[in-house]
Amino acid sequence: VGTLSTPTVEILSAKIYPNPSKDILNINMNIDLVEININNLLGQSVITKTGNVESINVSDLSPGMYVITMKTADGRSISKQFLKK
Repeated sequence: VGTLSTPTVEILSAKIYPNPSKDILNINMNIDLVEININNLLGQSVITKTGNVESINVSDLSPGMYVITMKTADGRSISKQFLKK
């Protein structure tokens, strides 16, 4: 007789700070990243970085709201909004 169980699932979590940000946006994630993409609210990609990024320079962006999508090696992703001042 087998047991009914679910394998352990690691919850994907990310913190971006400071929010709002003026120049450097820090990224704290519990899993290594492979790609970061920042889009404006029109859906246009404005910054893309590959590798395990821990901070990103957003000083060249115009003030406004943006969406940052962080992708992991196992294909998962998480998106958060931030305000550029």
